[in-house]
Amino acid sequence: MKYRDLHINVKVRLVEAFLVNLVGNMIYPFMAIYFADRYGPAITGFLFVANILIGLFFGLYGGVLADRFGRRKMLRIAETGRFLSLLIIGLANSPWFDSPLTTLVLVLILNGFGGLAFPAMQAMIVDCTTPEDRKFVYSLDYWTLNTSLLIGGMVGAFFFRSYLFELFSAAALISFGSLCLLLFVIRETHFPKSKSAQEKAGEPAPKSQGGGYGMVLRDRTFMLYILAVALLLSLEQIFFNYAGVRLSGEMTTQSLFSWGDQDAKVDGVGMFGILRTENALFVVLLAGVATRWFKRFRDTGVLMAGILVTMIGFAVLAVSNSPWLLLVCMLIATLGELMHTPIRQSYLAEIIPPANRGTYMAMTGLNPVIAQLIGAGSITAGAVVSSWVISIATLVIGLASAGLFGKTLLNLPKRKQAMEAEEALQQGAST
Repeated sequence: MKYRDLHINVKVRLVEAFLVNLVGNMIYPFMAIYFADRYGPAITGFLFVANILIGLFFGLYGGVLADRFGRRKMLRIAETGRFLSLLIIGLANSPWFDSPLTTLVLVLILNGFGGLAFPAMQAMIVDCTTPEDRKFVYSLDYWTLNTSLLIGGMVGAFFFRSYLFELFSAAALISFGSLCLLLFVIRETHFPKSKSAQEKAGEPAPKSQGGGYGMVLRDRTFMLYILAVALLLSLEQIFFNYAGVRLSGEMTTQSLFSWGDQDAKVDGVGMFGILRTENALFVVLLAGVATRWFKRFRDTGVLMAGILVTMIGFAVLAVSNSPWLLLVCMLIATLGELMHTPIRQSYLAEIIPPANRGTYMAMTGLNPVIAQLIGAGSITAGAVVSSWVISIATLVIGLASAGLFGKTLLNLPKRKQAMEAEEALQQGAST
């Protein structure tokens, strides 16, 4: 499988996702600094909680709309909203007009439109791929995400303080390019029939259709999968939250390496920055190699091994202050992510009923929220327990995630048979 062999929508989706994530990484990591300077750290914390909740709410709403009205329509509406939001944010930070309040409101709106687009984007990938090529597509998607993180982070770090207007203007221009792709290139993949049209045609409504989020919450296999992924993602969030605070407070300035008379030293804050960069850089460099290497093994084995490797890497990162051990363990944790990420996303596509892909994909928005809450909680826990306790907790969370994945996969064959039988019934009723 090569990029040129993919469906045109998947090609556009990968490019568009890179552009959207590039804009996000140019802006979002630095908005905490922006609002803390203007409103103080306490209010900024509440703003970021509100931002997460708004993204989740609009994501849940967007999932229903993507199933009801189609993927392309929702993507066009969302990207139009993002473009206009970025344009106004740029004007609110221009040489002619400076309004932090306008920026605040538009950042919340911008995040809402991002949540609105998420289910449609994810559902479209499943619509346009087969089980055989999904691992390749999700590997590319993971690669583009980390590439945008590297590039966007460097651009944002350079321009944010002194060139805010230029930064937001560039972000709006990139968003406009993404909108053009959605307006003129992408094709619709989901053509839902209204209830009256189904009744007129004499077609029964799918069992999986019409239950909304109550139906999804009652889907035990899917909810087990959601919890498994959330716990797995929380391992990285514990590192990003707790380990950063711990390293800044515990790690003394140490020598990283010597070259002649030069001695490169690093403290805890610097080490944390190096580890984050290492994580993104190795994903960019090794994603393609890892995909080709691990495809020769059984998916289930690679998934479980990836979870265990990730768990061990982050457990050591939670307790060690040795620079080179930290670097090695970040490499190990990143390798685990490369192993499990494409496979767990591919399994997700197999357990979602086709008639409600948007709704189900919207519920996956719970994954980062739960993971972020666990990550934030690790900071509070780290204030009262030792780093060894956090490390052991990391191992326990990783094992719990592996156990939940195992239980989900045991239910998969029976679930696939039921969905295939339902789809055959629908096709028979429509002929």
